[in-house]
Amino acid sequence: MEPSSSVIASPVSGTIAVAMKTGHAFGIKTDDGAEVLVHVGIDTVTMKGEGFHGALERGTRVEVGQPLVTADLDAIRAAGHPATVLVVVTNGPKDAPVEQLESGSVVAGAAIAAVGR
Repeated sequence: MEPSSSVIASPVSGTIAVAMKTGHAFGIKTDDGAEVLVHVGIDTVTMKGEGFHGALERGTRVEVGQPLVTADLDAIRAAGHPATVLVVVTNGPKDAPVEQLESGSVVAGAAIAAVGR
């Protein structure tokens, strides 16, 4: 997804299981056991946290649409990285399809995909 806002919001409700110190990536375990990776930008780990502010910590409970981090999109692009935000289900059931629910512009909190419907 291409963010239109510097506030990167949680796509799911659950608990932050992994929070990179740099603020560029989060692993969230949902209440039903799905594990979702939210990665801000491509290769932004090389920025060493520069441009990322207010990142939530491991163990924090989050709800859909709650801010995870504020990312300086201009700083990401100036460092030569795309600001694309990746959302990946990392432990989906083998036979469960991932269905895209939305395309184009979406707002924080909107359902964008369903797993195993």
